[in-house]
Amino acid sequence: MQVLSALGLIGKGLVPILFIMGVVLVVLNIQHDLGMFTIYASIILGILLLILGVVGVIKRLAR
Repeated sequence: MQVLSALGLIGKGLVPILFIMGVVLVVLNIQHDLGMFTIYASIILGILLLILGVVGVIKRLAR
């Protein structure tokens, strides 16, 4: 739990929500075959959300 809170994954705000959404999208779309375009679009969206989450964590740690 301390690691998660240190990374900013537990707490209020948009960053942990984006991070978790990114993880969920990537994991779900690897498991479900929804058609190639949908998979690629969802994985790209998931990766973008993960990047936003990581950027938010870095900003939080830099404070």
